[in-house]
Amino acid sequence: SKLEQSMEKTENESPEEERIASAVRYLQEHLFDTDLRISNLHELCKISAPTFRKIFEEVYGCTPKKYVLQQRIQSAAELLRSGECSNIAEVAAAVGFDDQLYYSKCFKQFYGVPPSSYKFI
Repeated sequence: SKLEQSMEKTENESPEEERIASAVRYLQEHLFDTDLRISNLHELCKISAPTFRKIFEEVYGCTPKKYVLQQRIQSAAELLRSGECSNIAEVAAAVGFDDQLYYSKCFKQFYGVPPSSYKFI
């Protein structure tokens, strides 16, 4: 993903990437934390929330919230395929969801099937 690629880059960053680099590093390190609060990321960069969101969208092509959701759901799909987790609740918790119903709803929106069906596809 663009965010993962940016984590590998330290040189040749655009000025926009440099402005939000500390928040991006924090986001990557805490992606699966259930208490991750995206609304506070801008404070790490000492810029306003609207400015942070605008720069993030310009650089990464989506909002920070959408990015976190996509990464969590994609990781959940990998866990379901691998069989590493024994049930849906375990998968949800492993990827940062503290609400299994919300996780299932998001998963279905992303993949078109509930997580309980996905692992059998």
